[in-house]
Amino acid sequence: MQNSSVIPLWLVILTSLLGTMPAGSGRALSETTWPTLHRDYQRSGYTGEVLEGPFERKWFRDFHDEMIASRVEAIVAEGLCFVPTFAGHVYALDVRDGRTMWRFATAGPIGHSPCYDQGRLYFGADEGPGEGHLYCLDPRRGTLVWKTDTGAGIWTSPACDGRRVYYGDRAGVFHALDAESGRPLWRFKTGYMILTPASLTRDGQIVFASEDMHVYCLDPSGRLQWKSRRLPGLSLRDHAPTIWRGLA
Repeated sequence: MQNSSVIPLWLVILTSLLGTMPAGSGRALSETTWPTLHRDYQRSGYTGEVLEGPFERKWFRDFHDEMIASRVEAIVAEGLCFVPTFAGHVYALDVRDGRTMWRFATAGPIGHSPCYDQGRLYFGADEGPGEGHLYCLDPRRGTLVWKTDTGAGIWTSPACDGRRVYYGDRAGVFHALDAESGRPLWRFKTGYMILTPASLTRDGQIVFASEDMHVYCLDPSGRLQWKSRRLPGLSLRDHAPTIWRGLA
């Protein structure tokens, strides 16, 4: 398993996550959701809701025995809070009181946040050398809708445009799957591990980074639109591109 720092081994919900900024492809978010990493697929992390104290803890859950990766954000949709662990579990917690509504088990650690899109929950797992799956669950029941063998571990949070699910793997392959069935649509190879979640522009372009220190932009059919110069540094892991006013 890839080394990673972990957050303090607990999860606190102080209040529901609120906001009105639209998600990827212009689809509106409800006021009680945080459906993906940084809330939308431009990875803005923005909410227009103003929170005013004093605050008090509503509930508390201890995940000491399983550990949660420091990069993970709690995903909130349909009145549930979805939390993945290094023990290979995804928990669905009632946002009102923190009760476990269901738990789903995989064969390896889940190192990043799930994403919720149009009544489905998507996430990847790192299930050993050369093994990993992208999972799709029914978020209300915690039942498997489909899973697709990637052939390598997944250490990123997926992105979904309503029709396709996008993610990179540790073998340096970027994937697009049909969101309804999990059928592979196309693959793009960088040759280096992909440890950054993809971001989506308003017109459907896909932007992600690889450990070769380049940023890539693909169109929805998987064609390369541009590739950045090599960026300085040793790693781009965990840093999702932010899309803002035509810039990444």
